[in-house]
Amino acid sequence: MNDNDAEARFNLKFNLHKMAMLPAGDREAEYFGAIYRCDAEKIQAWLEEFDLSVEEGAKALRAECPSLCQGMGELSGTLCFAGDSITSDRESYGKIIGRFFDGADGLSVVDCAISGSNSQSLAGSMYTVLEHGPRYVSIMHATNDMRSNKDGSHLSVTSIGEYARNLRYFIESLEKTGAAACLTTPPPACNPWIDEAYGERNWLFEDEIRLRFIEAIRSVAKEYGLALNDMEPVYARHETVDLLMDDGLHLNIAGQRLLARHLLPVLFKMMQGA
Repeated sequence: MNDNDAEARFNLKFNLHKMAMLPAGDREAEYFGAIYRCDAEKIQAWLEEFDLSVEEGAKALRAECPSLCQGMGELSGTLCFAGDSITSDRESYGKIIGRFFDGADGLSVVDCAISGSNSQSLAGSMYTVLEHGPRYVSIMHATNDMRSNKDGSHLSVTSIGEYARNLRYFIESLEKTGAAACLTTPPPACNPWIDEAYGERNWLFEDEIRLRFIEAIRSVAKEYGLALNDMEPVYARHETVDLLMDDGLHLNIAGQRLLARHLLPVLFKMMQGA
């Protein structure tokens, strides 16, 4: 794969066009081919590859969670996934869970994630979630908030106080509509791999800062009585590099499927009680 194809596939995988609010339209392959300057046939092949990966992940979930499959018929409304590129990924946990819920005729699933976003942009663009009239919202936002610069004072992009405030703003906006929310804690990163992939961007993801963000998420979830999918104990049982793409930042297929497997029962319990 040449450099242009690799870049195009990456941009397609993480839906970078959504940063500019560009709709795909009906002729997806041709549309993305024009955006990413790539042959439409290649785009179509990648789209099919991503879709197959999602279906395989959903098939594994169905095998692992047969009791949840039986209860899907009772679910109704709209489930929105809000997050950054880890959620916007075309092979993401949200896509896998959405495919798992294909058997729930009364439920629709919407991907509201935008690559590059953080809690501030989430709060500022909450209309992109609320316009769907969600009954349930899954939120995983922190990775772009906790990023810092290697050669600076190691301050995160968003302070812990600002982050918690942004979460509260979004959650209270959801509560006014009657929507139920679930929070998920962020995965770890691998800085040597990040340096190799994004070195010119001067990014640093310190685990100490990440753990402080996780504590903030736990605290906000407790404060509002929200469903919490705390992945930290799960990630701790695995080697970080086994769960990440080679850019050291995004979850690989194994990481996405692991996240989907642990989030699904939490979401299901929340949705049944909402």
